[in-house]
Amino acid sequence: GIQGVKFLDDAGFFNDDMQSAVKNSLHVKKDLIRTGSIFSLKKCVWEPTQKMTWLGFVWDSTDGSLAAAPHRIEKIIATSQSLLARVSCPVRDLAGFVGMIVSLIPVVGNCSRVTTKQSQICVASAVSWDDVIHLSPEVKREILFWKDNVTTLNYRLVADKGPPSVVNVIEGDASSTG
Repeated sequence: GIQGVKFLDDAGFFNDDMQSAVKNSLHVKKDLIRTGSIFSLKKCVWEPTQKMTWLGFVWDSTDGSLAAAPHRIEKIIATSQSLLARVSCPVRDLAGFVGMIVSLIPVVGNCSRVTTKQSQICVASAVSWDDVIHLSPEVKREILFWKDNVTTLNYRLVADKGPPSVVNVIEGDASSTG
């Protein structure tokens, strides 16, 4: 069989070598067309590759690593700088920041939860998303931690170093938003 990962309407397939990747890519593409599946031709990566951005992460089979996509890291840094410049903010802004950090769990592990604990408590104490909350020194320390460390922490080995695998990605088109 073909090794792969499926997430909602997206799928990635892994192969041990380029020849197998090309063969399996053609096989999967033919099967999808034959069954009438809806997929986005422009978003699919039919040519095998060893490094690609998928589901907001950079998957690199040359060294077996996973990292958040650069645009996500840039957004975390920009958001943390914006929050650090304020004394208070709408709770939805802090909640958005916490969400960005917690979504890094595949790369940074539980560090994202532990180092946003005070921010999570602050968000949970709000009555409504429109509440304006004071950014306590503890919350600001957590934000500063991520501003200063997100780039360094953005790397995780997820596979033993072995022969590089080759990846194909098929993205469905279940939504019209891309």
